[in-house]
Amino acid sequence: MEYSKLYKLTEQASKKLYESVNDVESLNEWKKQMINLINEISELKLSSSIEINKINNTSLDPTDWLSTRHIAHQMLDSS
Repeated sequence: MEYSKLYKLTEQASKKLYESVNDVESLNEWKKQMINLINEISELKLSSSIEINKINNTSLDPTDWLSTRHIAHQMLDSS
């Protein structure tokens, strides 16, 4: 896994949580950016898990990642 990229993305997401939102347009832009960050983070984590699982010769259930992504999107949509 690219830990430096993961760290940077996680840091960006953490900072974004504290950004102020002034109107519907800025809220929609904020949500769009957060979803993109979450997607990038999940792709990095997924690729890392696949590499680790190849080494350990175990399988990764992709439905877990889909449900996690779905829940994250629902949480952002409800905010």
